[in-house]
Amino acid sequence: MALADSTKQVLKALKPDLIAIKERWGSSVKVKTGKTKENPFPIVIKCTIEQPESAAGWDIDELQIQLSIDGISEQKEPIVSCGVKNVLPKRLTTAISEKVIAEWITRMTPRASASGPASWELVAMLEFVENSFSALLCSVPDLIESYEGCDDTGASMRRYTIVEEAGESESSEEDKDDTDAEDNDGADDGLDPEERERRAKVIAAKRAAKEAAAREAEKERQALAHRRRQEAEEGIVTEARPAQISKKEREAAYEAKKKQGVRMAKTGQRRTKYAGPGSKVEKEEQEKKSAGKKK
Repeated sequence: MALADSTKQVLKALKPDLIAIKERWGSSVKVKTGKTKENPFPIVIKCTIEQPESAAGWDIDELQIQLSIDGISEQKEPIVSCGVKNVLPKRLTTAISEKVIAEWITRMTPRASASGPASWELVAMLEFVENSFSALLCSVPDLIESYEGCDDTGASMRRYTIVEEAGESESSEEDKDDTDAEDNDGADDGLDPEERERRAKVIAAKRAAKEAAAREAEKERQALAHRRRQEAEEGIVTEARPAQISKKEREAAYEAKKKQGVRMAKTGQRRTKYAGPGSKVEKEEQEKKSAGKKK
């Protein structure tokens, strides 16, 4: 009964936060809950935080943050975790996760009650990641490499990138989480050994494909950063990258365009004279007809 009561308190406090982050970040937010209503944990919130203007000097365009609410302890303290799903060195993703968790717990503690936190501070945490974009990427200084590059307008500026650590596996934490979940799901599924083995092979193949894609993406990122450094050192001015527009800005522009409606031409195309009622062309034709009748 105590578990059910604490679960209700968590869901009650969480609902306003989930509504607020959906309104603020829209389709960039994905929420996943447990399999049953009795035990909805873990409640996982994934959000892609796009690079803010203050971090325009970085070659990292976004941070993929995963906040996980795992429940309430017997001492009524929140059990939370954080993950970074970018293809980045593990030391950096771990350091970022630790900073986010520390900030998260600090923000929840002052408003906590006997039944748990009054608010899960999800909006505040995602805003923290957005406002601390550069600071979080600087969590492990020896992984940062700088070079003289260009901004989106072509002006020279100091740029920063993250270097890969030698010998590190590029497989992401998400792959590990998915694998663990899939392994646990098949523990008591009642399948015969052959079917379980077949499913295990399918899972292994998918995991291998994800790892290969992650390695390829990391190679492309490193190659791009290396090419930009070489071009900057040789004084080559590359074509300026087009300014990136966020999903929220695109949606706002689309809505504004819809409100304008569709303009209906009243005078015809500029390259063709309008020949409709009341036009100059019609008057000239009428004058010609009148002149012909008089003759």
